[in-house]
Amino acid sequence: MRNFIFLFFLLVNFSAWAQQFPEYCATEVKTARILKTGEDFGWPICNLGESLQLTFDVLDDNNSQLTYRIFHCDAFFNIDDLDFSDYAEGFDNLPLDDYGSSFNTYQKYSHYSLVIPNDNIKLTISGNYIVKIYDDNQNVILSKVFMVAENTKNFDVNATIKKPLSAELSFDSQQVEVSIDNSRARIANPDKNIMVFAMQNSNFFTRKRLEISYLSPNEILYSKNYGANIFYGGAEFLKFDAKDVNFTALGVDKIVLQNGLYNYHLSVNEPVSLSYSFAVDLNGSYYIKNDKGFDSNLESDYVNVWFSLKYDRFLDGNVYVVGDFTNYLLVDDYKLNFNSKTMLYETQQLVKQGLYNYQYVVLLNDGSVVFPNGSWRETENDYLFCVYVNDFSKRGDRLEIFKSVNSQKN
Repeated sequence: MRNFIFLFFLLVNFSAWAQQFPEYCATEVKTARILKTGEDFGWPICNLGESLQLTFDVLDDNNSQLTYRIFHCDAFFNIDDLDFSDYAEGFDNLPLDDYGSSFNTYQKYSHYSLVIPNDNIKLTISGNYIVKIYDDNQNVILSKVFMVAENTKNFDVNATIKKPLSAELSFDSQQVEVSIDNSRARIANPDKNIMVFAMQNSNFFTRKRLEISYLSPNEILYSKNYGANIFYGGAEFLKFDAKDVNFTALGVDKIVLQNGLYNYHLSVNEPVSLSYSFAVDLNGSYYIKNDKGFDSNLESDYVNVWFSLKYDRFLDGNVYVVGDFTNYLLVDDYKLNFNSKTMLYETQQLVKQGLYNYQYVVLLNDGSVVFPNGSWRETENDYLFCVYVNDFSKRGDRLEIFKSVNSQKN
């Protein structure tokens, strides 16, 4: 019952975010992500002077001429009223000219890449951003958010992940605690003009603004043992390896070439929630790789992956597969359907070759959420903490500094 109640709180975050979060991905766009340039995992965040790289595929090989625009957002990812010249130097509405066609693949696609900043545009202030990709008809086919920080010396941030003080939450949840030394910042009304957000792994649906528990001239403490400081611990992610179409690897039962695509049939998953079990994972992320290719961006094929879960057939709700590759969306595209012949919940997903993490989520008809594999305080999770300042002089929310912490290494 304890897990049941807390997960209902998580559902509220899902619903609120779905109404205002500006990310969008058209059906033909796949494997869209923004990472710090040169990295394979992590968050879409960097410091001013560093760069991020957006990559995605369009399921055709026409190499259509796409364009992009970048917008500044407030701390909640709402596009603000800043003019382009207020946050960038260079040109707006630019062509996306770094692309190539797939080769040696059954599924044809065009692969696009965009580095931010580049020779045509430079971001001049910190904060949250959104990049929008447009097709030939100026329709948005992709929107992705990212963050740029100042890495200021005005703040010192210390963050820890601990066992909740509440006995009710001490077995299945994790509590975050943040302290900020703002003695050098000289921010007026810090309780109103300084905002701290925390999120777990790369799941933006867990992103929450923390509330102040203690304020002094030199320190701000966010240490409440309830509300936004409490995160559902979850379980370690399930995994499958689709890097080589010739061999069944981690999490895969068999591979079949059928209807012009390789089909990966994963091992049947069964709920396991008796006790915490450690397993090395990517904390929900994925890694694109074709073991037999030289350029995984262009030589990794798209494959059908068949997920199956043994679960209550009379379930009063729906089952979904989630992870970075689904953006954690509870939508029909990622819903499992009950197969009366196999007595399993099943779905197939078209994904690019690589190594993937995933989990199952059950959304009951009464609005509550259950995770079949349970939740544990000991689960290894990454947390990202971002400190924003509401800057009236620049008419925008600045991202002063960010800090990442691992729940087992802090």
